[in-house]
Amino acid sequence: MKEEEAQEGSQETYHHWLIKSEPESRMVGTYDVKFSIDDLKKKPNQTSCWDGIRNFRVKNFIRDHIKVGQELFFYHSSCKVPAVVGIVRVTREAYPDASALDKNNVHYDPKSSETNTRFYQFDVQFVRDLKRAIPLSELRNQPELADMMLLRVGRLSITPVSQEHWDFILDLEDKDPVDSKASKKGIKAPKEIKEAKTEDTERKQTRQRSKRLKKDPET
Repeated sequence: MKEEEAQEGSQETYHHWLIKSEPESRMVGTYDVKFSIDDLKKKPNQTSCWDGIRNFRVKNFIRDHIKVGQELFFYHSSCKVPAVVGIVRVTREAYPDASALDKNNVHYDPKSSETNTRFYQFDVQFVRDLKRAIPLSELRNQPELADMMLLRVGRLSITPVSQEHWDFILDLEDKDPVDSKASKKGIKAPKEIKEAKTEDTERKQTRQRSKRLKKDPET
């Protein structure tokens, strides 16, 4: 997507977010993309930067909308049971993503420079674990969440969450999980299959980018 095409929703106001991260080890070249909510807890002050975002729509979310004090759902993705597992809080707003300038980093962006930052990162701090992990299959079974962006645009690593959806998901913590017949049988719904294929494609693109950097770091 071209940057100038990614201005959708630039005038909207968001208060909550959902951020995705992979809880299981996966090597891309020499870089392990694993970062679970437990990894965040082990960081100094339980705080970490959130970098490596290369989708322009998400980049605009970071640059224009994600603000200090806002709370986000921490979501484990690309794993056996994708799920919302905890809550984090923004402690620092958008600032230049250093990984874009690091030629040895899998997220290196050759079009970025010290004077022309194309991508941004922000900092988050652990707040708490959810009382129980709320899996994607359960979220999909809730009519109240039908228009939640996570369920409509699964490829985005950061998505806004309305106050209504935020409160609804928190209410699920104290309820028994409700799984679909397909989920009980271990059958993926069509949207879950599509999302899995999208994540596989993104992983392949990341590996290919890493290989290009190793072959010709000046590219």
